[in-house]
Amino acid sequence: MPMEPNEIVLGTLLGACRMHNDVDLARAVCKHLFELAPSDPGNFSLLSNIYAQAGDWVNVASVRWQMKSTGSQKPSGASSIEVEEEVHEFTAFDQSHPKSDDIYRMIDRLVKDIRQV
Repeated sequence: MPMEPNEIVLGTLLGACRMHNDVDLARAVCKHLFELAPSDPGNFSLLSNIYAQAGDWVNVASVRWQMKSTGSQKPSGASSIEVEEEVHEFTAFDQSHPKSDDIYRMIDRLVKDIRQV
């Protein structure tokens, strides 16, 4: 590149590494990315997922330990669903909502319908 890549360029490249299962390039990209954004939890999480996809559980644990030691934690993603004309928000594996059983049954049904299509 004619200029130094910024966080966005490197983050995009890291995403491509995951899509193409390129662990070696991901490791090299993260070396630079962690210098630019040392506490961005998304970058750690993506690298951890790349290692997991490759079955490299030692490095998965190492990246997660690194996240913990730097105090960076990726917030859980939230989803919304409408049940009986009321919108409810929840995070992955959240069972605290009084209608969580209904919500998960509906999600399972939607997944089955989508797979059939």
